[in-house]
Amino acid sequence: MTNSSQFHDTQGYPPISLQPSTEELQHLSPSERLLQGIATANNYLLTVSDYEQSINTALAALGTATQVDRIYIFETHEHPTARAPAMSQRWEWVADGVVPEIDNPDLQNLLYRDFFPRWYEELSAGRPVVGLVQDFPESERSILEPQGILSILIAPILIRQHFWGFVGFDQCKTHHQWTATEISSLWAIAGSIGGAFARHKAEADLQQLNQQLEQRIQTRTQELQLAKERADSASHAKSEFLANISHELRTPLNGILGYAQILQAQKERPEKDRKSINTIAQCGQHLLTLINDILDISKIEARKLELNTKPFHFPSFLQGVVEICRIRAEQKKLQLIFETPDTLPPGIVADEKRLRQVLLNLIGNAIKFTEIGRVILKVTSTLTKDKSAATSLHFEIIDTGIGIAPDNLEKIFLPFEQAEKTKHRIEGTGLGLSISQRILELMGSQIQVESTPEVGSRFKFDITCPLAKDWMHTDLQQLGRLSGYEGQRRKVLVVDDRWENRAVIVNLLEPMGFELLEAEDGEDGFNKATAFCPDLVITDLLMPNVNGHELLQQIHQLTALKSVPVIASSAHISGLDQQECISAGFLSFLPKPVQAQELFKLIQQALDLTWRYETETENTLATDAAGEMVVPSPTELLSLHESAEKGYISDIQAEAERLKQRNPQYTLFANRLLELADEFDDEAIIQLLEAHIR
Repeated sequence: MTNSSQFHDTQGYPPISLQPSTEELQHLSPSERLLQGIATANNYLLTVSDYEQSINTALAALGTATQVDRIYIFETHEHPTARAPAMSQRWEWVADGVVPEIDNPDLQNLLYRDFFPRWYEELSAGRPVVGLVQDFPESERSILEPQGILSILIAPILIRQHFWGFVGFDQCKTHHQWTATEISSLWAIAGSIGGAFARHKAEADLQQLNQQLEQRIQTRTQELQLAKERADSASHAKSEFLANISHELRTPLNGILGYAQILQAQKERPEKDRKSINTIAQCGQHLLTLINDILDISKIEARKLELNTKPFHFPSFLQGVVEICRIRAEQKKLQLIFETPDTLPPGIVADEKRLRQVLLNLIGNAIKFTEIGRVILKVTSTLTKDKSAATSLHFEIIDTGIGIAPDNLEKIFLPFEQAEKTKHRIEGTGLGLSISQRILELMGSQIQVESTPEVGSRFKFDITCPLAKDWMHTDLQQLGRLSGYEGQRRKVLVVDDRWENRAVIVNLLEPMGFELLEAEDGEDGFNKATAFCPDLVITDLLMPNVNGHELLQQIHQLTALKSVPVIASSAHISGLDQQECISAGFLSFLPKPVQAQELFKLIQQALDLTWRYETETENTLATDAAGEMVVPSPTELLSLHESAEKGYISDIQAEAERLKQRNPQYTLFANRLLELADEFDDEAIIQLLEAHIR
């Protein structure tokens, strides 16, 4: 043998040259050379990161150390057709002058049972096969002798006690007698090669697993993204549908509620007509509430429901809620009892609309599911540690109704769910409790329920609210009826393609002294704005020809109208719609159906108006001076005054009815009290009473 050697494999790697110096070889004994080669091979197997290169280099190091003619590795596997154990050559190193056998087809898919049954038995048991080929069985010699092999050592490669294959060492030039040291050493190196195979397989499996995981993650991410896009698309479509249907429903409601407000303001109407008008207004408000419920549940699902807190007078708020519910209770001949101490705070800061929504829903449900007995509203308050800052309010709604089965207590808070499949199901949407629960969660609370079937139910919740000192200044109508405004006459242009929408605003503003002009669409609005030079424009958004956004741009492009404030009005009332309007340049947003108080507030802000009020005191004094109204003595008015200060509207109504029965001369005075009580205007009642107590 020469000092150079070559390695050939099926992967196409170039030969690896090892050229130890002759001087180095001469100084080492065969045993030392063998141990050094094994150590070098082990080092390659452990440290070289490239799997193929580590095997190649290790075999070359072993070939130089052992000075054999050929080293090879065979893998044991199942024969592709015979379904029996077979072997195939995977790697080979040969010394110079030795013909490689790596490409020999006879050494692939070689059945153990036909040629090497002895080898399979010995190697799979973990024992080496070693000796002179001339001493081997004929079936083995028929394969080995054509390769020129004279002496052979076969060491099994075991991975986790599984017979993976073997590594063979051939002598082709001498009948080499293998020593015990050589056998044990080369048997050991076979174990190192098996370890390298095991690490490579583990790394390959891990890499494959990572690739599979990455692919699964990528696929799952794409699926989630697609699902999100579909959900967003569905949510957008639903929101768009709800916004459109809301617009279609609110448009006729705008006319119904708007004219109801106008007719309610006309004092000369007979009592019968006033009650009919009030019924129209109440039915319209109920329909509006149902529409709002649908929109609220949509906001809840989209997590866009937000609170809008402000100061308000708490006792009158509660009394108003009770009076709204009293009509329904009386229709069913139920007692509606309002229990509250005298220590309620006069003013709190909360979302008045949402709190009223919760109470109306809970009390309304109690009335709906109670046929005999009573419904009680209890409200108590407890000051927090900082007594000047906040109060803790406790609400209880108790009824003697049909009750709720224990299995249904959780279901009642699900959207479109009602506890009992009875006639009561047709009386609501099944959204009220779900919405109320979410509103209270935003307030940091939760509805608690106690119920016994056929006995009754108790709904309760607690909220903590800041105390309010400036609640008296938050409502324009607290001080009396609007009669006009100070200063020069202002021009207002009302633009809407629906005549009934324009008429509502015109009829509300005309008595206040505004000069008004109507336009039927954006194009007509621009032409009339140019000629009319209004101080304020109120425009619908969805109109043919030129819409509200386009009209805004056209108006503000004219130098003469650039600073004119424009209020957007629409039945689309989502928070996003309102924010888009403000961002587009509109001064503010007026939702439909138009509420008189909201309209006056926005106009006051837009034109910086100072309102004039026709106070109830002035009305009372004028009537009294004319001798048309007889008033009880100041002593008799004190109890009424106390009830008014506490917001006890029902007590005022009861006392007014008692006055009429006791003395017919008090009828005009009592009717005036009842009129103000119907409007929940406790401040005007106080002014009326104080004018006669002093």
